[in-house]
Amino acid sequence: MSEARRKARAEKRKKVETALKKAGLKEIPKNPKTGKWITSETRKPVRRSVLDRRIFYVCPKCGKALRFRKTRDDRKCTQCGQRLDWVEWDEMKSVYILAQDSGEAAYWAERYEETAGTTFGIDIEKWRLSLKEFPVTLFFPFLESKAYGRFARLAAKEAKIVKEI
Repeated sequence: MSEARRKARAEKRKKVETALKKAGLKEIPKNPKTGKWITSETRKPVRRSVLDRRIFYVCPKCGKALRFRKTRDDRKCTQCGQRLDWVEWDEMKSVYILAQDSGEAAYWAERYEETAGTTFGIDIEKWRLSLKEFPVTLFFPFLESKAYGRFARLAAKEAKIVKEI
């Protein structure tokens, strides 16, 4: 172990001891499930919520919708300062399908509703009639892995899946 690393560890240990004294604790509390120390540096998993056509990410501490610029504030809640763990949501499962006409687009929207259980409040018929330019790439997000698997297998058999956009 290098000298610089030893010094960094010693400094961290002193900071922890100082924080414990201020809090009146004799030892750092541990998470009973993981056995890891619970500190202000502990990240908590972000929760996801859906309202109509919008997907919100919610702070696990204050319960407010997260507002951030992905490059700057994605590590902490801007309202309460809670450190955030995005591991579960870093890559939402999704399928992109290339539809050649409005009938095909409506067909895939109906299949999506069957497997995912929602169209996020979109009236499929009105949406189909609003489409003007073709071919069009359709985006289908999945909140559950099972629904994603069913839809992806169906799409692999019957549709042109676009993997990169």
